[in-house]
Order: sequence, then C-alpha cells, then structure tokens
Amino acid sequence: MVNRGVNPSNIIMVDKSPWGLFWQKIGDGTFSIDVFKFYINSIPKDITKIKLYAEEMAKQPANDGLFDNMVYKFLILQACAFGSKAIWVENNKWQNISFRNYWLPTETSNRKSPVNPMMPMPETLFKRVEIILEKMEGLFGYYGDINDIVTLIIIV
Repeated sequence: MVNRGVNPSNIIMVDKSPWGLFWQKIGDGTFSIDVFKFYINSIPKDITKIKLYAEEMAKQPANDGLFDNMVYKFLILQACAFGSKAIWVENNKWQNISFRNYWLPTETSNRKSPVNPMMPMPETLFKRVEIILEKMEGLFGYYGDINDIVTLIIIV
C-alpha cells in the first residue's frame, strides 16, 4: 500500500499475535532499531549453530522483563521457524517452536542448493526491518483482538 502511495497514517494493522506488537511499535515509534541490532548481532555467525541458538531463545520467557524485548526475539524466532510456521506466545512462553537446520545437499539429493537456518538470514532481516521502520512510521498498529476494536467503535 505504501509503495502505491498510501500514507502510513491511513493504514491500520491489527493482530493479536506478536505481529500486532511489531506493527504497534513501528507505528508509535517505539521500535528500537538499536535493540533489534543487539539481537541480530547475538545470532551465531556460524550458520550451523543458528538452530541451537533459536531453540535456546525459545526456552526463555517471551518477555524477560529487562525491557519490552518480545518483539525483537519474535522476529528472529519467526525467521528460524521450520516451514515458516507461526510462532506465538501464551503465558509468556513461545509456542509452535520447531526450527530448521542448515542443510547441505548430498550426491543423491533432489535439491541441489543448501537450506539456510533462517529465512531471511540475519543481515537481510535487519535491512528489511530498517526499511519498514523508515517507511511505515505513523500507521496505527494494534496488538490485540480485532473484536476489541470493533467493540470500541460501537461504544464510541
């Protein structure tokens, strides 16, 4: 929509998963690219170790109370999710967590190229979030159930 000229202030993003928190933080200007960079930089450079890194991160509370870090961890875990399956949070615990390994084809493999443990890989993920941050500030993001917004509109 933005690429077609729609002003971000005319866009409403609603989701009760961590995607809603991402869009809320982008829209209200509270997403910290510095905190996200910290998490991106903590990802092992050895791509064979990324799956273990994601598995360990997923064992920790979704939000550990140091700062509102769930959204930053979510972006990494979602990029590591096997088959791009949705990652969500219940009772401060990550759910549906299965991660892909780095895989190299063998002589008998049908697939001839490796499979990365993240899609997109860390540098690309960071660059994409930077672009979103730059172009989407001002949208209205709501981290919650769409029915809550509908109820608010009816009451108002």
